[in-house]
Amino acid sequence: MVKALAAGCGDEAKVTKRDLLTYCFGHKKLATILLAIVGQQPVGFAITREWINFYIGIKLRHVDFIFVDKRYRQAGVGSALMQAVAKDAVKAKCQRLSLDVGLENEGAARLYKKLGFVKRTDIAVHYRLSDSGLMRLARRKD
Repeated sequence: MVKALAAGCGDEAKVTKRDLLTYCFGHKKLATILLAIVGQQPVGFAITREWINFYIGIKLRHVDFIFVDKRYRQAGVGSALMQAVAKDAVKAKCQRLSLDVGLENEGAARLYKKLGFVKRTDIAVHYRLSDSGLMRLARRKD
């Protein structure tokens, strides 16, 4: 499913099983994975992480990725996953749930709106620095 998610975003999945075990289940845990299972078959997942907004002083849960197998879309799996994420966030005493959605992903945007998410238009544009750009900045000498 991770490979399918990456392919759908025009990327190639490079994460390993060991990475997932270490960072989602091990003592170096950085994220939580919730699985959607129909029968005994995994059909979707959500990867979330917690953080703190220090200036307003609240704990938040952010949904980094959500994926539902194409065969199970429009069947309530995404809604069920998001409800499970919300329940887990409340249990962890988070006060806010956030996520990002690609501009082209209209189906996901409709789902989030239906679930009560509010689109923010007053925040900054998302920026990214990776690979050689990240290395260049880290080595920069001013």
